Amino acid sequence: MLPRALTLSVLLLGAACTRQSAIPDEAPDVMIAAEYRPSPPTVGEGEMTLAFVDSSGAPVLVSALSLKADMTHPGMTPWLADVDSLPASQFTLPVSWSMAGDWILQIEADLSDGRRLRRTLPARIEPAGEPVAD
Repeated sequence: MLPRALTLSVLLLGAACTRQSAIPDEAPDVMIAAEYRPSPPTVGEGEMTLAFVDSSGAPVLVSALSLKADMTHPGMTPWLADVDSLPASQFTLPVSWSMAGDWILQIEADLSDGRRLRRTLPARIEPAGEPVAD
């Protein structure tokens, strides 16, 4: 079966290999809260936590999850992530932001109740800070 620990496959693909889907959002009542570490997110390595909840704040179980992050301007390579360890309602993913600026996160999820969720979230990535002197 699936491992208990969250496993994530991040694939860097060229623009010609990006995924497009005609899946409608069948779960408008489900909210996704995104939290970044560091906060605000900066160029380089970090983490992103996504939590799925219903309108009452109760966790919503996700049985399949994929993400695509694209910059808002053309020409940048997107990153893709498929989460293997499910079901769960909250996920912490390693991220590596390659450039400062405005990014768009496209989230597709199959919920445990059979509905499909499709959302787009903005992310503003800040330039990396100056190294701290010892």
